[in-house]
Amino acid sequence: MSVLPVSRPVGADAKAYEACRLTILERYAILDSESEAAYQDLVMLARLVTGTSAAAFSLIDKDRQWNKAFSGCDGRELPRNIAFCNWAIQSPDVITEIPDAREDARFADNPLVVGEAGIRFYAGAPILSREGYPLGTLCVFDSVPWKLNLAQHEGLLALARQAQQLLELRRHGHERRVQYAEQAQARLSSANAGSAGNASILDRVALLERLESVDILEHLQQDCYSLAVIGVDGLARISNDDQGAQKVHAIVQAVEQLVGRCSRLDDITLRYGDKVLLLMPKTPLAGGIRAAERIRAAVQARLEGVSVSSGVVSSTPSIYAPRELLAQAERTLNRARQQGNNQILSQTASHDARAHLQLPG
Repeated sequence: MSVLPVSRPVGADAKAYEACRLTILERYAILDSESEAAYQDLVMLARLVTGTSAAAFSLIDKDRQWNKAFSGCDGRELPRNIAFCNWAIQSPDVITEIPDAREDARFADNPLVVGEAGIRFYAGAPILSREGYPLGTLCVFDSVPWKLNLAQHEGLLALARQAQQLLELRRHGHERRVQYAEQAQARLSSANAGSAGNASILDRVALLERLESVDILEHLQQDCYSLAVIGVDGLARISNDDQGAQKVHAIVQAVEQLVGRCSRLDDITLRYGDKVLLLMPKTPLAGGIRAAERIRAAVQARLEGVSVSSGVVSSTPSIYAPRELLAQAERTLNRARQQGNNQILSQTASHDARAHLQLPG
């Protein structure tokens, strides 16, 4: 895929450019997603091609560098203001190469250089969106000074192009999934059609119809799956304000968007009333808990003053119907709320409604 990069302007236009870049990054629904083998393979190959000790597939968010994949180093994210990759995306048409960071005025006193990480060498190949905006880099680095030869330079560029292809496949899949979900919700939520702006919010009857539809059951493929019901804490207090209904709608909508960002391509997100349901195929209870924790942390980090609690339930061979899991997940959510805000409680589906509930380990 050949894409012409959009260079970062200076002055007043720089703010508009950055806002557009972040908006486009959101369209990939990749930030805070789980690790995936295809991206891990790319960073492993980047290390092998360049002979360096570490590599990462990084994305530059508003205030952080978030690593979708990394090898030879620790850490999923770091502050943007110290990230080498933040400099690399400012030159989106070339590899940014720093042979020895101690001798570069931009990085000589950087905590990543003078601290425990001890980075000396860095090379980052920008990863572009289809519109040409730099989203992040495929980067390699080492604790000793280094310089790429021509073959290593071209190899890193080739792998960065493959990273772009992976991202575009993800974006295409996410757009198709959102389009399909919107169409399905619109068909099933006709009972809500009189509520302006809420046509995509399912009532309970429409939700149960959706969960029992043939396409949902085929999607689950009779494998173990998890179901999470996510609710915003303290909505009753918010709804008592003068503009309570509008505030509640805006908050739940923002949470729904974060759930979509934190989920995988195969997951299904449905909003009903003031809750969000996340259906996770081929996911045992431990995976469902991890997903709920990612969502809880993302809400706390990105929506000031907002927290969520979740009830997570996984299927068993004897209890498989989504309708049954929904009821148990809602009871689990209620228990979580009774224990306080910002809670996750979970259980394996059971015929006994008093089944032991466990906090995630």
